[in-house]
Amino acid sequence: MQQDDNYKRVYLWLMIPLVITLCGFSLSYFLRFAQMSWEQHAHGLSAMLWMLLLIVQPYIAVNKNNRSLHRNLGKLGILLAGIVAGTAISAIDNNIAFALKDGTPEPFKVFMYGVSIVDLFLVSGFIYLVAKAILNTKDTREHSTYMIATALLLLSPGLTRLLVYIGALGFDLKIIPLHTLPIATATVLLASSWFMYRYNRLNHPAYYVILLVSVSAFAVPIMGESESVRELMDRVFA
Repeated sequence: MQQDDNYKRVYLWLMIPLVITLCGFSLSYFLRFAQMSWEQHAHGLSAMLWMLLLIVQPYIAVNKNNRSLHRNLGKLGILLAGIVAGTAISAIDNNIAFALKDGTPEPFKVFMYGVSIVDLFLVSGFIYLVAKAILNTKDTREHSTYMIATALLLLSPGLTRLLVYIGALGFDLKIIPLHTLPIATATVLLASSWFMYRYNRLNHPAYYVILLVSVSAFAVPIMGESESVRELMDRVFA
């Protein structure tokens, strides 16, 4: 029971990634909702529902001790995770299409190509974390660590966009995602390190996944400027 008690407030902390994601995608998605394609809706809504599920699940299991409902929602979560991963891969097509569009400024091309590589790492990491969570459903600590790590892994895209809005609206700065991604990545790393330290999980594979994706995110300018990367992404996704 003491182990479960350690997770009684986790659902409150998991509200933070959801709020950041909602705010980060407010202008680019929610305010343009009617203009979005069905693929973009599938990706956006499934990701939001996943983060909402991460809030509800620990509350149901730990605070309400309703393991039956927790298991049933978990089965739906497997389907939802598949949609999140599948639509994330398809979203890379949009990144490359934008990069190839006439008139796209070079800094945006660099970002789109580079971040598409990061997305491949992110989706692979997400699939791994979900799979490990499923395989460890009988171990509360392991299962929770892998599931919470998915929220931390998905935090960067929304935070990157939110920082752009804050810079533009609050400080009248002409910044782009290429500028804010390192800040968002560093924030995710700090939040992940704090969580893993608090729960004595710094040696955990879930933390290594977050570290790997973060390292790739810091390398976005290098990857985005690489002609070899651009040629490869054009062949696969264009």
